Amino acid sequence: MCVNKKETVFSSTKDEPVSFSFVLKNNADITCSGIRVLGIDPGFAHTGFGVIECNLNKYRLVDYGEIKTLSCDSNSERLFKIFCNLYDIIHEYKPGLVGIEELFFAKNASSAMVVSQAKGVIECVVGAFKLPLFHY
Repeated sequence: MCVNKKETVFSSTKDEPVSFSFVLKNNADITCSGIRVLGIDPGFAHTGFGVIECNLNKYRLVDYGEIKTLSCDSNSERLFKIFCNLYDIIHEYKPGLVGIEELFFAKNASSAMVVSQAKGVIECVVGAFKLPLFHY
């Protein structure tokens, strides 16, 4: 659907096993076997992502990187770039579920608004693929 993913996404593939843990907001226990998980750290200028493969409680890092947007572009162009790149990432890696970090802002309301817009775009892409979405 979208083009030029390599233009805006930096990623580096690693084949070594990694260990990680995460707790979902509702303390749900996820047992994963034979699926890929996409984790997303939402941002307006930088949206981070990581893809891991789970198999019998062994985890392998598949890819990670960030989607960068340029401050000289309009807000709508930046949001569309996030949409297109994330669409391509999901299409390429075919995760079975997605985890997205909850937003936390103490002081800057204006940055909270644009990051919330980016999070909405991210959730829209995940919804287009009908993937389960977990917030952490």
